Amino acid sequence: MAKIKIIIRKNSKLKNGNIPVAIRLSHLKLQATHITLSGLFVTNPKQWNGELQRFSSKKKSYKTLNKALNLIEDRANEILETLLSKNNFSYELFKKYYKNEHQVPNDVFVTIDSKIQTLLNEGRFGNAKVYLYCKTSLVRFTRGRNITFNDINYSFLKRLEEFYLSRGMGGNSISLMLRTLRSIVYEYYKTISAPKPTYFLDFKMQRLKTETRKRALTKDEIKKLIEYNPISYNERRSIDIFLFSFFCNGINVKDISTLTPANIVNGRLEYRRAKTKGLFSIKITEPMREILNRYEGNKYLFPIIKGNNFGLVQYDTFRNNLNRTLRRVAKKIDIDNSITIYAARSSFAQAARDEQIDIFTISSMLGHQSVETTKIYLNSLSNTTLDEAASNAFKGL
Repeated sequence: MAKIKIIIRKNSKLKNGNIPVAIRLSHLKLQATHITLSGLFVTNPKQWNGELQRFSSKKKSYKTLNKALNLIEDRANEILETLLSKNNFSYELFKKYYKNEHQVPNDVFVTIDSKIQTLLNEGRFGNAKVYLYCKTSLVRFTRGRNITFNDINYSFLKRLEEFYLSRGMGGNSISLMLRTLRSIVYEYYKTISAPKPTYFLDFKMQRLKTETRKRALTKDEIKKLIEYNPISYNERRSIDIFLFSFFCNGINVKDISTLTPANIVNGRLEYRRAKTKGLFSIKITEPMREILNRYEGNKYLFPIIKGNNFGLVQYDTFRNNLNRTLRRVAKKIDIDNSITIYAARSSFAQAARDEQIDIFTISSMLGHQSVETTKIYLNSLSNTTLDEAASNAFKGL
């Protein structure tokens, strides 16, 4: 792991005999490199506290100089953290960032395009779509005119909000767009080692969000789906994918699409979630096995991917077709016909809650990194649960 330390270089004295102060950068077994800090030096080693990595009280104006070193160290650590988080660290690149020789693109659309490409390379198509939605919305607002991060401020956000409210866009959609933009802006300012702007805090995006009812099927509706006799291969596959997601702890369709026979180990389905990289091991139950048996003999457990690549266009086309088919089937069997494949995940969470499974276990089963995320799924109980609770409350009266 790369480390930063501020030192004095006793063996590299300046021409006037002073000892320079420098940033010492080390990484794994590589030979350390140094960046000399201009104007910072000691005339003798006693003016330096090696343990604290700061000037000692024997150095004139040592308190002021140490404040400068604090700022230098903070900036160096921010640059280091940024490079490591992008798996893009090298001594040369660190020095370019530190000396401001590395120019970060200031164009908002270029930055969003780069983010989209990164997400696509990681197979995170859902996230890529969100950023594409943000860019498309911004392009429409600016009428195609390029914008820089310097153009974004509180006034820009207000005009953007008013523009889309006047065109009938809902608060949740505007909030999604602005939260995505905020993520891009914050990432940019982190990259250039600058403080986050405060205008998003002043804007208060939370006021735009309105609570939406979770689309979760009841157990009776799930049973109707299980008992339905499909009239086509497309219906059969769509229902199977929905039910497999439900029986498999709410696995999402992107992860389903890449499952192969190699993911089945000793009667368990083992896979790594594309979104969070979390590793899952789920026992294959009889309903899951029955579904999988219908698609044996293929490269993937489910016939979804065509060719070697599963790009954003193919992913979108497949999801749209899947959701249309699910809504058509739902209408036939008289269940919520606004369902999508995502409802399988919500339905699993609700079913687990109805069985009195504790929220920490549900959170782990869903692969959430925070119980707070799970609470969002479960922030409104199903009508069935509420009806049962009401009935129990009046028992014995």
